[in-house]
Order: sequence, then C-alpha cells, then structure tokens
Amino acid sequence: MPGSMMSRMTTSGFRRLHSASAPGPSTVAAVAGYPHITVPMGFVGELPVGLSFFGRAWSEPILIRLAYAYEQATRHRRPPRLAASATRPQEYINR
Repeated sequence: MPGSMMSRMTTSGFRRLHSASAPGPSTVAAVAGYPHITVPMGFVGELPVGLSFFGRAWSEPILIRLAYAYEQATRHRRPPRLAASATRPQEYINR
C-alpha cells in the first residue's frame, strides 16, 4: 500500500492529498507512514466534520501551514459543549 500511494502521488504530481474525514481516514496515512492532519470544516447537525490533509513523508511543515491557513480562513471550529448530564472536573473535585 505505501508504494502504490507514493507512486500515485509521484506520477500525478500531487504534493498533498485531502479528503473529507470519515471513520478511518488516518488509517491509510498511518499504514503508509505519511503525515496526516485533520481540521474542523463544519457540522452536520450538531456533529463536527473534519477535513484531512495528507502529504509525502517529511512534509509536516507544509501540512501544518495548510491546516492553519484553512482553520484561520474558515473559522469553523467551535468549542465543545458538554452534555447537561456530564460532570465538569471542578464540580467532581469539589465534592
């Protein structure tokens, strides 16, 4: 698998790959040994959805710059909300 991904990236001229995150997009990158980063790209209802960037080996600086630029340009990230039934750490400790 790593060889086929690299050969496709090399022959097609790709410097990075990106895809909408679904269960397991990091598996391909992890098995192949390539860097991967996911950033928020919006919501489906109340559920967050991410955009994954993949790159060639040692391309982490480029991926981090791309992810940061996308995050700053879109501002899709929202702080998580705890469910009403969730115990907050301070409340648990102060009991």
